[in-house]
Amino acid sequence: CCTAPGSAALALLRVSGPNACAIVARAATLASRTSLTEVASHTISYGTVIDHNGAHVDHVMFFVMHAPRTFTGEHTVEITCHNNRFLIQAILDRLIACGARAAQPGEFTRWAVENGKMDLLQAEALHDLITAPSRALAQTSLSQLEGSLSHRISELEAADRKSTRLNS
Repeated sequence: CCTAPGSAALALLRVSGPNACAIVARAATLASRTSLTEVASHTISYGTVIDHNGAHVDHVMFFVMHAPRTFTGEHTVEITCHNNRFLIQAILDRLIACGARAAQPGEFTRWAVENGKMDLLQAEALHDLITAPSRALAQTSLSQLEGSLSHRISELEAADRKSTRLNS
């Protein structure tokens, strides 16, 4: 679950991996009556999460994103549901029953690094952005997440390689 526990109207759940669409499709019915596996990338569909008996768990929005144009570089489905801990747990249980597994803390960011979507400096900047205690630190972290420090280091490394060749 991407949403921290607390008082809010909505929660966000993310499923990522090669079978994300198929797994979520087994737990979903769409208002359009199409399968989630047939939905175009980067579109949002309204539907229902259903339990193993076909009973409605919650009315949700499914945001489908196909690889490689995602945060992790993998197929991803984000589910926006009502922020009720019992509903969230029921949806998570259903997704696990359909073949998903719970992600470890930081796992989506690890996959983003492994799939070349960001480097380690950007991954650290993401953590710093999330935990920044002030707006100024958040802005600095966002700049680093966007690659400012990574680009500067690349420039310095390139200059060093060029300098080394000239001195040889």
